[in-house]
Amino acid sequence: MKTITIDIAEKTVEYFKDIDETTGIPYQTIIGMYLTDCMENNGRINVSWVRDEKNKRFAGETYAD
Repeated sequence: MKTITIDIAEKTVEYFKDIDETTGIPYQTIIGMYLTDCMENNGRINVSWVRDEKNKRFAGETYAD
């Protein structure tokens, strides 16, 4: 197990928090479970990056295959 820090959109966190409320499993654990499931099942996404000049960083959009 490795602890990391990542930026996640607020609406994405809220999505997993809603699952937390219905299952009683902490949302951080659910996110980890989801990522592990993607890795184990060879899940792939298409990612396109656009420079966000306002925030001086790259913003991505993902599309599930």
